[in-house]
Amino acid sequence: MSAQEKVPLKATLPGAILPVGDLLIQGHCGTPEILVSGPAVYQLALIAQDNSGWLCILGPPSAGDPLLDPTLPMHERIARLHHLTSRSHHARGLAQLPDLGVAVALRWDARRRELSVRRDAFGRVPLVHSKHPEQVAEGGLVSTRPVLLAPFSAPLRPPDAWHYFSRAQDAPLRDDFWPGVQRFFPGEERRFVAGTWETTHRLWSRNRHPRSGRPHDDHADERFAQLLAHATRAAIREPGPVFTLSGGLDSTSLVALAREQKGHRNLATASMVSSRHPGFDERPTIETLVHRWRTSHRFVDIGAPELWSPQRANPGVEDWGPVVVWEAPYMRYFFATLRKGMAPDTCTLVFGFGADQLLFANELHYLEQIAAHATPELLRSLLLQAATRRRWRRAARVLAARTGLLTRWRARFRPDSDPRQGLLEGWKWEASMRAFERYRRDQGVRLAFPFLQRELWETMLASSPGELRHGGLPKAHLRKILHHRAPDALTFAPKGGLFDEVVACGLHRLFAPSSACSLSQQPPSHSPFTAEQRRVALDWLRQGAPPEKRYEAAVTRYLTSFESWLLTVQ
Repeated sequence: MSAQEKVPLKATLPGAILPVGDLLIQGHCGTPEILVSGPAVYQLALIAQDNSGWLCILGPPSAGDPLLDPTLPMHERIARLHHLTSRSHHARGLAQLPDLGVAVALRWDARRRELSVRRDAFGRVPLVHSKHPEQVAEGGLVSTRPVLLAPFSAPLRPPDAWHYFSRAQDAPLRDDFWPGVQRFFPGEERRFVAGTWETTHRLWSRNRHPRSGRPHDDHADERFAQLLAHATRAAIREPGPVFTLSGGLDSTSLVALAREQKGHRNLATASMVSSRHPGFDERPTIETLVHRWRTSHRFVDIGAPELWSPQRANPGVEDWGPVVVWEAPYMRYFFATLRKGMAPDTCTLVFGFGADQLLFANELHYLEQIAAHATPELLRSLLLQAATRRRWRRAARVLAARTGLLTRWRARFRPDSDPRQGLLEGWKWEASMRAFERYRRDQGVRLAFPFLQRELWETMLASSPGELRHGGLPKAHLRKILHHRAPDALTFAPKGGLFDEVVACGLHRLFAPSSACSLSQQPPSHSPFTAEQRRVALDWLRQGAPPEKRYEAAVTRYLTSFESWLLTVQ
């Protein structure tokens, strides 16, 4: 360690290090060294791993942490820095940093007593690209402009020197330059207002175009509720088992079986569980819902090896677990198991948790590649995989925007055409519908899609981009309906209130005859609410849930689309 104590300081940064950027330099050197930039301001430590320095650590002030004090022996400081580096390297997700050729900004978290990665408002990690990587060991200039963690692309021009950034002189050179505005970090800027510089933390949503919003339509939600209730009633009214899909069917989906026995209906539920895929096990969530709804539930195990052989189960497609692939043997087995004990007049509804999952949720490039040589058999396996992946739902919306569907509908470009054919071409739509019809004839199961009704699509597509982004497609309407109809006595707190009671009443109202209401016959130990609260809630539901007061949207996140769907369908 005595040799390490004699390591010379190869570079000392000129001037003072301002705490605005917290981003410093990166070096390529084979020995650990410490660069001191002042007695009491900040310390810069350059750590070498495997003969390549990859991390720059901006430590605390020397009075804050005595273990990094420059008066300590060199070997203690190096050991402490190696310890902090290993902690941040393993706990903060920095495993790919040695391959990027950049430095990451670390700041000292005095509350947690550890080094943490500095992130912007969206959780992204800003990086530093060195100006001349071969000159860093000699103390070359380094840019401190934050570069977000992204796949590497060569910059159009060399980044600016660090002292330009520290003096805020690089503003005219930046892409987002505007006079009177100095930007130091994403979402963090100084503006020259009323003769002084004011520091503001600007929300990135303020960049939205002022005309992107639409005037509020008070009747859109009610119109959507009536259309959805009408479509669902039409699907339930026809005889035979009805599988109503709001999107994907996977291990998080519930199958509600309403069995009519001796003049009254009993409600039961079922869902998939796979012993082959333990990561897809949603039993705790489903058991919580089943306990809330007081239904008899059974799990159908689709993890048998003969149902998942590579030759029989969806060849050529990666194994996502129990997603809805209609021709897959595990899906046939699941539906066949459900139909074994069914009476011919049994009403069966399949609800997914996410009502805004589009049926045709596939990746963009996959759809574009396969559209040229598509056959009905290929489309049957392609279009009927409604996977519950967030990026696929986003890709489907982007696809709808690329085809001009949303823009054309909002501009009333061709209002007399079927808006569903804008997402897929007409022959693709017909082929997919024919595939559904063949599947219904083969399996004896009738599929109903209330969310694909034309009127519902018209209501959904009339939303603004902000509503589509933040509220989901039909989910925002459903949630607003429910909360606009809630009376004063009904609270929607996450852990208290009548939310569970209302959901149970909604299920019972959907499947039970109108004269019966078994919820009021439950013992009071089941419910933590008073008799008056229960009476108000039940009277409100019996009257058809009339709108009494408009609630704000702050409580919408406590509802799932499944429960709000049950409450709006009457």
